[in-house]
Amino acid sequence: MGISAVIALLLIEKKGKQIGFEFKNYFLDLFIIFSLTIFFARAWHVATDFNLYQDSLIETLFIWNGGMSILGAILGYFIAVIVLAKIQKYEVLKLMDLIVFGLPFAQSIGRWGNYFNQELYGWETGLPWGIMINGVKHHPLFLYESLLTLLFGIYVWFSWKDNEIGQGRLFVVYLSFYSFVRFLLDFLRIEKTMISSWLGLNQLVLLFVFLVSLSFLLNRGEKTK
Repeated sequence: MGISAVIALLLIEKKGKQIGFEFKNYFLDLFIIFSLTIFFARAWHVATDFNLYQDSLIETLFIWNGGMSILGAILGYFIAVIVLAKIQKYEVLKLMDLIVFGLPFAQSIGRWGNYFNQELYGWETGLPWGIMINGVKHHPLFLYESLLTLLFGIYVWFSWKDNEIGQGRLFVVYLSFYSFVRFLLDFLRIEKTMISSWLGLNQLVLLFVFLVSLSFLLNRGEKTK
């Protein structure tokens, strides 16, 4: 998580310099982003999997035992942007777009923590790239997400024009992409909080985010015609 956060922030800083955006206090900004990201990543996990901690609340603090939600991390990033924009007088939309030049790579790297913790896996599979859990092969959902977010990050760096940064559209594109990917992958996921026989709690949130972001993009497209 630490390595992925640092790499993401370096990439964001690099793109910022390319478009003339300078962080006013890099280390303070880094601290705010990192702290809020970790806090909300953990808080989201605890809230959606509270049954794991209800008998021992002190374990909610043991982040080294695993249990970080990327959905919470994204929320933490978003809140950090609002806080930084307020404190440092940054342009909110520009900072939101800049984050997308680092966030997908942070996700791609951070997902490998799931491999070492033997978590975020799916149903049993006979595919050669399945991950072994207790002697049985399962879909490596962390790997699927890692590769997809890596490809999205590469696409953004090589396809998004500098003069398009600052409209907020790139951040919404990211939200629509990631929410759609995670919504589909979670159908294969075993360990999740369910709200029905086929839909998980996180999936409900992801579906809402996808529909809202897609609606925004379609309406924005209509207005620019």
